Amino acid sequence: MENRELYMQRAIDLSQKGKGMVAPNPMVGAVIVCNDTIIGEGYHPALGQQHAEVMALESVPEQDRHLIPNATMYVTLEPCSHFGRTPPCADRLIKEEIQHVVVGTLDPNPLVSGKGVARLRAAGVLVEVGCLEDKVIAANQEFLHFHREGLPFIRLKWAESSDGFIAGPGRTPVHITCHDSDIYVHQMRADNQAILIGAATAISDDPLLTVRHVKGRDPVRIIAGDERPLPKDLRMFNDGGPVITLKTSSLDYTDAIITRLKELQIISVVVEGGLYTLTQFIKAGLWNEIYRFTADMPLNGGIPAPRLSFVPAATHKIGSDRLDIYRK
Repeated sequence: MENRELYMQRAIDLSQKGKGMVAPNPMVGAVIVCNDTIIGEGYHPALGQQHAEVMALESVPEQDRHLIPNATMYVTLEPCSHFGRTPPCADRLIKEEIQHVVVGTLDPNPLVSGKGVARLRAAGVLVEVGCLEDKVIAANQEFLHFHREGLPFIRLKWAESSDGFIAGPGRTPVHITCHDSDIYVHQMRADNQAILIGAATAISDDPLLTVRHVKGRDPVRIIAGDERPLPKDLRMFNDGGPVITLKTSSLDYTDAIITRLKELQIISVVVEGGLYTLTQFIKAGLWNEIYRFTADMPLNGGIPAPRLSFVPAATHKIGSDRLDIYRK
């Protein structure tokens, strides 16, 4: 791997420090290099806070600041060129007189979409695009998918018994997975912007859908259902956290959900059930990944798990459970 790729890989690694904290913004990392030495690093830590490029510039020690004009910045995503929650990063780079910027990939957000690179080049900055681009895209797939495809990145998730049931007879809720799987699922919640369930699951399971087994921010909690009111004593409605209810019908179930998610700028969502909701997403082809946990215990009847006709892309052992991951 060339030095330029090593520095871009470092920027990718830094970007992941913002995972679960920056959506709907992208995760971005930046590294400033002069004479084959890193003199500054940064990443976007949280929504509304400084961008990676600015953090990297401000991290350069005072005794090294004279090196910035002769340095190269490696940044995973095209610097922004518009005023949002923070000023344009492209303008800050021009002000600092940095002469060389290596970009992992262009930002497909219409507010940027090549404008950042164009502004830098117009100011005489040498800009290269495409360093480790495949890795950069994989590390920021939710944001890039949202802006390129116009859809949130959708992960379906459920747990089923060894004999293929997700709940006991009469929708009796049963805790199926082991503790290791619980930790895995809570990390998924922390890493994604939102979590969605159907109204029937909200009533029968009365879940919290928060992050408890790991450190992280709670996802936006969303309940999809018809016009019938939900019980006011559901735990989600009484823990102080926000809950969004979406009104849908059987005729436009997934369409209504997707439209609202896009309005809310939800770039990634975990759909946790129940059977009707999961099945509707599968039938509509509205998923990017499926996480199917299978426990080493039977239920001997109950609500059947969704049936899949395709082969998992990966299978993992999580404690006593099996996790099959399907990808489009």
